[in-house]
Amino acid sequence: MRSRRQKAQVLSRKESDAGKSATTRKAESAGRIVAFCCENSAMKSLEPLSGEPLLRRVEIVKVPCAGRVEIPHVMRRIEAGARSVLVLGCPLDNCKYIHGNSRTAKRVQRARKAVEEAGLDPNRIRMAFLSSVDPHKILNILKEMNTP
Repeated sequence: MRSRRQKAQVLSRKESDAGKSATTRKAESAGRIVAFCCENSAMKSLEPLSGEPLLRRVEIVKVPCAGRVEIPHVMRRIEAGARSVLVLGCPLDNCKYIHGNSRTAKRVQRARKAVEEAGLDPNRIRMAFLSSVDPHKILNILKEMNTP
């Protein structure tokens, strides 16, 4: 059984950037779309898109479940200069971890509200639900997010 700390470390090697300076995080995320991708759906859906030029402007962060994405993860990326943050989870009512995606949907709404209260565009934060056979949906979402 993993401790809470070990589970948090599983989130992603990119999210374990506590030792990195704010400048380093800002340089990595600046002007990019950061996509937190569930390994059970979104990551599998991204596989056929490996050569897609649109993905060059996306920083992919693999997570075991979208339910592992917390508000601070999203806010840190916005603060670091990410153009947008996208959370990609399993279809509703089809999460391997039962309620992970629905919990994160609520967190994303709270993050959007906080960003709006700070005077920023809440559309910079988005969540989408997709299955492992939906690469076309990812492309459509990324095209929408890249359109000014």
